[in-house]
Amino acid sequence: MWNKDMFEELGLPSPYDLYEAGEWTWENFFNLAVQLTRDTDGDGEIDQWGVATRHGHYNLGGFIEWIYSNGAALTREIDGKVVFTLDEPAAIEGLEFWQRVYEANIWSPKTMAL
Repeated sequence: MWNKDMFEELGLPSPYDLYEAGEWTWENFFNLAVQLTRDTDGDGEIDQWGVATRHGHYNLGGFIEWIYSNGAALTREIDGKVVFTLDEPAAIEGLEFWQRVYEANIWSPKTMAL
């Protein structure tokens, strides 16, 4: 989900348009989130975040969205056995992006209700 009004207010391209143009990447997502993260009332505190998830960044479960969005998973079945897969490249890339978003302080610490 995305807030169309926030994108329009800042003159940012629509995620739909970026997707249709084949330009919806994590890098573009990150850059948009940086621009959307702001102190809107001038009190020195961020009150508009570029990223918000149902887990918030304080909850370790927050990493799961990044892993799944990269086509990875925590485990999968191989030959009838459940196998740990967080050490596979797609999972590691998702975890590294999760860390990047967190360290950039563009991710709301609050849990978002769906």
